[in-house]
Amino acid sequence: MLIQAAKHVEKQCDAIDINLGCPKSAAKKKKYGAFLLDKQYWPLLHTMVHRASSELSVPIFCKIRLLKSLEDTIQLATLLQNAGCKMLAVHGRTRKQIGRCPGPANFDYIREIKSVHSCF
Repeated sequence: MLIQAAKHVEKQCDAIDINLGCPKSAAKKKKYGAFLLDKQYWPLLHTMVHRASSELSVPIFCKIRLLKSLEDTIQLATLLQNAGCKMLAVHGRTRKQIGRCPGPANFDYIREIKSVHSCF
């Protein structure tokens, strides 16, 4: 469905952005957004990004949130890059950090991810 939908708009846009950052309860119930960041869904994410980058004429961008560990977040960023993601936006908070006072963003993690993935 992603490819079919994107094909309808690819000539009118500069990129396709896959938002994997939504932490809302509706995203949890329907299995989208930040709830696709669990390791069990990584093969699906790889397939989605790889197919989109192979079959569409515009680049694929992804937005993620930080995972439980820096190592897991770097692993996921690597998976997305290898699948064809051309730009990655990293929200500096985990999916549990939501609401009016979510706590500070982790800029140290973002710096680390950027140092490993220079194209992001």
